[in-house]
Amino acid sequence: MSPEPQAGLSQEEAMDIEEKIESSDSDFEYDLKAPELFNQTDLNDLIRDLGLSKSASEILASRLKERNLVTKETRISYYRTRKRNLLKYFAKEDNFLF
Repeated sequence: MSPEPQAGLSQEEAMDIEEKIESSDSDFEYDLKAPELFNQTDLNDLIRDLGLSKSASEILASRLKERNLVTKETRISYYRTRKRNLLKYFAKEDNFLF
């Protein structure tokens, strides 16, 4: 199929332009890289770096999971119960917490 000559261009000039376009199309390269998924440690680090609250952390984790951007092992409920890991370091007597 030969290109239609544009106004002011000869048939030969139009074909030269078409050849340049086709050759530049074949030179085009792109990188279809799969997204890097967040594991639990990476997600925890991101949430800590952003200084997110417990509820904001859970929302972010949930949205990332909806978009399949976390590994299967990553738990969303982790942020709901994260304080349980720290409770063993504190004691409460009367109204004092230490």
